[in-house]
Amino acid sequence: MDSVAVWFLLSIAILSAAWFFVKPHRSKISLVLVVVASAYVFSGLYSIISEKGKLGKSSSVIDADRAELLLKFGSAISSADKVLGKQTPADEKQLHKFLDEADKALDKICQNNPNNAGALARQVILKHQMKEPITQPLEQLQHADPVDGPALAKDLSLAYCGHVSAADANAIENDLTRRLPAGWYRNHALGALYRSAAEAGKLKALQDSETEHNVRMLFKMALLVSVVGVSGLVGVIVILVQLIFLGRKVTPEEEENLVRAPAAYGFKAVYGVFVAWLATELTVTFLAQNLLHGVKLMQLSVILAALTTTALYLFTNGPGLLYAYFFALKPHGIKFLEGLKFRTHVGKLGPRRMVLIGLLTWMAALPLVVVAYLIAMKYFGSEGSSNPIIALVMETARSANLAATLIFYFTIGVLAPICEESLFRGFLYSALRRRLSVLPSMLISALVFAGAHLDAGGFLPLFVLGVVFAFVFEKTKSTLPSMVAHGLWNSGTFTLVLLLFGN
Repeated sequence: MDSVAVWFLLSIAILSAAWFFVKPHRSKISLVLVVVASAYVFSGLYSIISEKGKLGKSSSVIDADRAELLLKFGSAISSADKVLGKQTPADEKQLHKFLDEADKALDKICQNNPNNAGALARQVILKHQMKEPITQPLEQLQHADPVDGPALAKDLSLAYCGHVSAADANAIENDLTRRLPAGWYRNHALGALYRSAAEAGKLKALQDSETEHNVRMLFKMALLVSVVGVSGLVGVIVILVQLIFLGRKVTPEEEENLVRAPAAYGFKAVYGVFVAWLATELTVTFLAQNLLHGVKLMQLSVILAALTTTALYLFTNGPGLLYAYFFALKPHGIKFLEGLKFRTHVGKLGPRRMVLIGLLTWMAALPLVVVAYLIAMKYFGSEGSSNPIIALVMETARSANLAATLIFYFTIGVLAPICEESLFRGFLYSALRRRLSVLPSMLISALVFAGAHLDAGGFLPLFVLGVVFAFVFEKTKSTLPSMVAHGLWNSGTFTLVLLLFGN
């Protein structure tokens, strides 16, 4: 992809310069520029989809997090049973089931990534917890990633297989803390180390801390289930009310101009906006990968990783709005906010009502997306979202860094909804509605919205969200409610991660 990308970028740069300086032939140059940019985009998308290494890497991170979540559930249930003094054989069986599921997930990761020192170290820790032999995974860890593999293999060998002096225990403790992320695996490795070093005080403090953490997690889960359950119930009621009172036409004829684009941009302009946006996104991603090659942001600073994510999001998605303005809105003399349908007042709807509608839309989306996830898993073999940003979100949750957490909330809860709702609903959907009826416009815009995320595991849920956001835009004639709903969805997902993985 590197050499191909460079040639495409040079061609696009030359054509862009020609467009500015050779005014008599601008229409012909524009056509060639669109064709070349389209070829660049399709080539890049094909490369991303077929590049199994990158997809496998992000999937491995997510699989590892799922495995840890199972272990945390098992530990939380076990801790609660001990506190209550009601541990039963059924509870023990459930705990072993969690361990087995996590072990299967780690086996899959290690098979696909035999040099992944982090995954191999986790496997050693889990195997020991399951009272299974650890000689083979320790040997694999020894020959894994030379930066962390041998060091982790040595640390875990001493923790599990030898008697450790107090001086050595401190050095190993510091090394494990540095190389293993906070959570279940690190705690169990440190527990084994304290036993080998006869550090009874540290062991008891660790166990007490873990028990307290597990009990807190159960309370958080109970709170989470209650909030999601009540919100989902309200969402079902909202859906039923909409179905019962939905008229033959969602929007009366006299109000359709509020939903439709102010002018007929034409297919070339709309297509050009999205091709230019995707070409820019691919270019920024390509440059970022080369500039940050070999750099592990999370190991440097979780705040730096959060800021980098925000900057990348602005540089990859912000230009889409600029292209919409310069290619479609400005040539027709349309103001930016009006062209993207951002309105704070529509008829009797003011800002407060629009925010309330956004909240109810988020609640209505909950049961619909849950059903979409279940269908995707049962009939399409989906294992959930494979978006690489999830790995950064997980690490932010583990770090418990307030500044990084706030930055991520701003990025995914404010920037993302503003950019995506303006582009997909305010611009694309309104352009489609100028020529099509409600249903085809909703389906096409939702398909583009889901496909643009390049997340095969999350395609169906994203498509459902796209339909829901398009419907609320059609009903309110403003992107503000869909922005609120979108922001609540993203922020709610991040909050869920903080509750489950936060330390």
